[in-house]
Amino acid sequence: MLVPKRYFVTDGAGLSKVSPLNAFDQALRDAGIAHLNLVPVTSILPRSAIEVEREDIPPGAITFVIMAKAEGESGQRIAAGLAWAMGDRHGYVIECHGNGENEVRRKLSSMMGEVERRSGMRFEGIKTRVRELKVPDGAYGCVIVALVLLL
Repeated sequence: MLVPKRYFVTDGAGLSKVSPLNAFDQALRDAGIAHLNLVPVTSILPRSAIEVEREDIPPGAITFVIMAKAEGESGQRIAAGLAWAMGDRHGYVIECHGNGENEVRRKLSSMMGEVERRSGMRFEGIKTRVRELKVPDGAYGCVIVALVLLL
């Protein structure tokens, strides 16, 4: 059983004139996690996991992440964000994307409220991180926010 002990949150933005995938790769590079083999997982944090500053992870390491991602093209405003908090039983992470920072922050707040109501948990100290980008003409853009789980 793999139970994360620590985690950190990072974000990045990327642009490419070639493809959305190249913009995504650049966003990962900007976030400092492009050198990892990322495995997406769902949104539960163990109650004992603690948030830490970014840690160095060796290239090629298989690394579990909870990631929000938004992609766009010429002239679009894109944003991605996470909200996370500990509850009485465990922690929870919400991912969201949209057309700007304010929209994403509103959605994250609403989504966390719904999780509290439906799960019966109360969250302590909800944190959020949002990354926004206005994609220039002739380019593809990508923004990510990732919660990186450390074993």
